[in-house]
Amino acid sequence: MNCIIYIRVSSEDQVKNFSLDTQKEICEKHAERIGYVVTKTFREEGESAKTANRPELIKLLEYCRKNNNKVNSVLVYRFDRVARNTLDHLAIKAKLAESGVKLESASEPTDDTPSGRFLETILACVAQLDNEVRAEKAKIGLHKRFQEGLSTRPPLGYITAEINNRRVQVEDPKYFSLVKKSWMLMATGTKSLSEMADEMNEMGLSVNYNKKRKSVTKQYASKMFNNKFYAGYLTSKVYKEEIKGVHTPMITEDMFYKVQAILHGNNQVPMWVRHNVVNPYFPLKGVLKCPTCGRRLVAANVKGRSKKYPKYWCPNNCIHSGDAETIEQMLKEMLAKIQPNQDLVNGFTLYLQDKYESTKNLLIKRRADAEKKILEQKELLTAYVRGNAEGKYPDDIFKEEKGRIEDKILAFQIVANDELCNKYDIERTVNFIKALFKDLPKAYEVSEYGQKRVLLGSIFPSGLLFDGVKILNPEIGSGFRAIQEFFDTPVVLSARDRT
Repeated sequence: MNCIIYIRVSSEDQVKNFSLDTQKEICEKHAERIGYVVTKTFREEGESAKTANRPELIKLLEYCRKNNNKVNSVLVYRFDRVARNTLDHLAIKAKLAESGVKLESASEPTDDTPSGRFLETILACVAQLDNEVRAEKAKIGLHKRFQEGLSTRPPLGYITAEINNRRVQVEDPKYFSLVKKSWMLMATGTKSLSEMADEMNEMGLSVNYNKKRKSVTKQYASKMFNNKFYAGYLTSKVYKEEIKGVHTPMITEDMFYKVQAILHGNNQVPMWVRHNVVNPYFPLKGVLKCPTCGRRLVAANVKGRSKKYPKYWCPNNCIHSGDAETIEQMLKEMLAKIQPNQDLVNGFTLYLQDKYESTKNLLIKRRADAEKKILEQKELLTAYVRGNAEGKYPDDIFKEEKGRIEDKILAFQIVANDELCNKYDIERTVNFIKALFKDLPKAYEVSEYGQKRVLLGSIFPSGLLFDGVKILNPEIGSGFRAIQEFFDTPVVLSARDRT
C-alpha cells in the first residue's frame, strides 16, 4: 500500500517553528504503524486552508490523477490541514476518490464505514466552525481596536510600534518630516497632484507595496492627501464611523480642509467639455441645451431627399431641429459681438503685464524675507539646544519648542523654494491673448475639435440655449465677464518702467 503525505501551515512563523517537520514525523510514524509505504511528501508553506487554490495541493491532485491506482492514500496530520470548509473538504475527497485514493488522518480516528464517514464529516464541520469563530473574533477585535483610535495599517509617515503591550502608530523617524513637508507644500496651492508626486519622489519618499519600495504615483498622492489620519482621525467605510486617533497628528484640521478645497476646487472645466464622444462634425453637441426641458441637444446627419443634413434637436422633441451650419453661423456672430476691440486688448495685456511684474516682485520679496526668517529661526534653535545642554530648559519644554521652531523653518523653506514666479511665461500668455481676441470667430473656426470645446467651455460654462430658431442670451463665464468689466472701466495705458 503506497501513500503520499500532505502537510501544511498557514503562516511563515509556523514554517520556522518546525510545525511542518512535526506533522511529517507524526504522519510517517502512522504510515509505518499500519504498513503504508510513503512515496512522496507535499509541503504547503504559509498557505491558508480557506481556499483550495494552493500550489502544493493542486500538484498533489494532479500527481494522484497521473498515478491512478499507484497511490492508495493521502495521509494528513489532521483533516483541517486539507480544508477548513466542509464543502471544500468533501470536494477534495471526491476528487481524490476519482483516482482511487483515500483521504486519511494520522491523529483522528476514522475508517471507511458509514459511522466513520459521518465522523469525518463532523470533524470537517468542526474545522469550519473553528475557522468562522476565529474570523468573527478577529472582526470584533478589529472594530474594538478602531473604536480605541488604533489603526491596523498606518499610512506613509507613520509606523506601528509595540508600546506597553499594545501596537500603536508612531512617527516614522525616516519619513515623518518629509511627508509633513509634502502636506505644507500642497497647502500652498501651487502644485498639482502630478507635480506633488514628482516632488515627493525627489525628496526620497517611497511607498511600501508588498514589502517592496516603489515610487509615489499621482494616484497614491491623491489617496494620501484625502486621508484624515494625518489630521488625527480614523475613518472607515466598513464601520461608517469617524474616531479620534491616539496617534500624534501630522497636520491641523484647518490644513487638512484647506488641502481638500485645493484638491476639489481646481476642476473648473464644464462636464460637457471633459466627457464627450468625439465627433468633429458636431462640436456643439452637449453645448446646446433645450430651453423647455433643459436637456442637451443631440446631433446627427438626417437623411433628406437627395443628401444628408447635419441637424441638432431636443431628444424630447420640445423644439424643431436646427440646421448645424446655421447654428454655427449664429455662434460666430455672437462671438464677434463679445469680442473687444484691439486697442482695449492692448490695454488689457499692458495691465496684465504690470500686474504680473508686481506679483513677481512681491513673490521675490517674500522669498527674501523667508530666507532671512529661516536664519533667525535656526539661530533661535541653536540657542535652545545650547540652553538645554546647559540645563536651562527641561527636556519636555525643549522638545515642544524645538518642534515649533522646526515647523516654522519648514514653512519658511517652502516659501523660499517657491518657483511660482517662474512657472508662467508672460510673453507667451500675452501673445496668446492678442491672437485670440484679434478675431474670436476666426479663432473658433480654425481650432480643432477639442480646442473648440475648451474655448466654448471657458466662454459659456453653462452651455447655450437654442429654441429651434435662435441662440438665446447666454451666460458668460466669470473669466470673460472680468475682461468685459475691465473694458468697461477707464484704463490708463502705461507700462512699468523696466529699464
